Amino acid sequence: MSALKESCGVVAISSENGRIIEKMFYAMLALQHRGEESAGMLLLDNGRLRLRKGIGKVLDVFPPEKLLSINGCPGIGHVRYSTVGSPTTLDAQPFKVPMKGRREIGLAHNGNIVNIVELRKTLAEKGLKCRSRCDAEVLLKTIKMLSNSSIEDIPSTLKELPDLVEGAYSATMLSDDGTVISFRDPLGFKPLCYGRGMENTSELYFASESVALDVNDARIESDVEPGSYIIAKDGEIVERGFFCKLKRRAYCMFEYVYFARPDSVLEGRSVYNVRMELGRNLARTYEIDVDVIIPVPDTSRPAAEGMSRETGIDVAEGL
Repeated sequence: MSALKESCGVVAISSENGRIIEKMFYAMLALQHRGEESAGMLLLDNGRLRLRKGIGKVLDVFPPEKLLSINGCPGIGHVRYSTVGSPTTLDAQPFKVPMKGRREIGLAHNGNIVNIVELRKTLAEKGLKCRSRCDAEVLLKTIKMLSNSSIEDIPSTLKELPDLVEGAYSATMLSDDGTVISFRDPLGFKPLCYGRGMENTSELYFASESVALDVNDARIESDVEPGSYIIAKDGEIVERGFFCKLKRRAYCMFEYVYFARPDSVLEGRSVYNVRMELGRNLARTYEIDVDVIIPVPDTSRPAAEGMSRETGIDVAEGL
């Protein structure tokens, strides 16, 4: 039986401190359930963006004994399973591209770009050929194209994304001047939250799930709103706004049902409590004439417990 695949995870840390590798490491470990095919980090070190990525889990790509030799701040990280592309280092995230003035910018992305074939063709016509099969590279080079390779123009050109890019994208970007940009598609399909370190208020986190903040003793402040962006530098938010504001939302239900860890908070709601209530609702909706309730797989345990509490039928192990 092949392993079940889940969803990618992104993390970014903006801080005044010169060393964040351990915090990036623990944040990515906390998001490991979202992807086990590859892992990668992009860190700003001595004015250059240093990219490290490879095939395997976080512990495979970043063994603890090698963390002492990795420096840099701020940074973005990614754990992946391939919605598009294949489990190769070439397709692993983050990606980085050169920009005007010998500058660089990188991106890590969670989502799925639907019109990737059309975008590849458009990019190729502009001389921006994609080397990988990963839609994150397509998204990054589309942003490069729209901004005319100017890092300063990226926030204003994000408003052009919804007209050109179809699909879901929650992303973090890092430029070579230490600026972190986080943004989320107008429907908010994939999650993205942010918060601060409780002991160090000049430490700002962005992540797919709140557990990446919890593991670093940071507190969640809110979600990145659908269709919005947040720009941070040295642990402080310097700009925020909407590039597309819609009344409609289309959150991924599978985040609550399966993808997210039960101790995460998404859109202000405990994933564990949502799963518990889903089980209660199942019991209220359908007549149940069974001997025991068996959760399959582990992510359904809260739902099974909710159904058990509503019906009085015992939960049992059966697999």
